[in-house]
Amino acid sequence: MELLNSNTELAIKHIAKLINAASSSIKIVSGTLSPKIYCDPRVFEFLREAKERGVKIEIIISSESVPLDRIKPNDEKLAKNFFELWGWVKKGEIKVSAVPKNPQSHFMIIDNLHVRMEDKHKITFIKTARETKRHATTSLLNPKLANKFDSKFSKLKKKAVPYSFPQKSFSVEQSVSNDG
Repeated sequence: MELLNSNTELAIKHIAKLINAASSSIKIVSGTLSPKIYCDPRVFEFLREAKERGVKIEIIISSESVPLDRIKPNDEKLAKNFFELWGWVKKGEIKVSAVPKNPQSHFMIIDNLHVRMEDKHKITFIKTARETKRHATTSLLNPKLANKFDSKFSKLKKKAVPYSFPQKSFSVEQSVSNDG
């Protein structure tokens, strides 16, 4: 079964369902791990629950140090979730690696069964992002396709380096300790 989306609202809905369904692994390739999506409460709560139930979460982003100050959301609830998410990264509770250039495609693999594939698009930051149409396809219960994307993920992972927090960016530790 395939689901299509071409806007942020449907992306949030589909990603939330995928993360909620995860029982063993979540693998994500993303430009910046968009807070507009991953810090939205409808996605973030399922991400937290997946982490708490022991689902292995691996993320590859497109830079060794995403400029956190450029992707931090202005919305208070999203910002709280943003600091918590990057706090998990800092503590090693979820693994984030980086490749020096934007990967050719952004995708998500859940339990090597479900895949969400985005059409290629430019990386946008919170202050310059517009409501852009981003097309994606979610393929459910397709282990053959999931294995194909898992192979892509493994190749990117071999090129990736551990994520390093930018020195000149705001302090995630300070923000996390102030908020929680």
